[in-house]
Amino acid sequence: MTSSALDLFEVLFSSNKYVINISNTVNKDWTIYMYKDKYIKLDLQTSDALTSREIDVKNMIDYIETEDDIKIKFTCYYDDFTSYNKLMICILNKIQRYYFEHNKNIIIKYKSYY
Repeated sequence: MTSSALDLFEVLFSSNKYVINISNTVNKDWTIYMYKDKYIKLDLQTSDALTSREIDVKNMIDYIETEDDIKIKFTCYYDDFTSYNKLMICILNKIQRYYFEHNKNIIIKYKSYY
């Protein structure tokens, strides 16, 4: 059974404990921040200003699906390294696999703080 992008990102959003950054890697004209499981903020970088607003998971997917290359970054801290890191890697690998099947490149980066 293949999950939809909406299902995968809703699981990511509800499981997130810190901040996850999602950005397009070609133009770098937008960045999405998933703050814990509270809200999602979109920052649009234009030539003359930076615009920010809250969006939902469905709107976030609309931005992701318009790009061919996406970078997703998350942070993991030592106190929950094992469980949280494994959960996030599992979810992000499913997202990466889903988009690979749809001809999109997802780069996953994470930082660990000990």
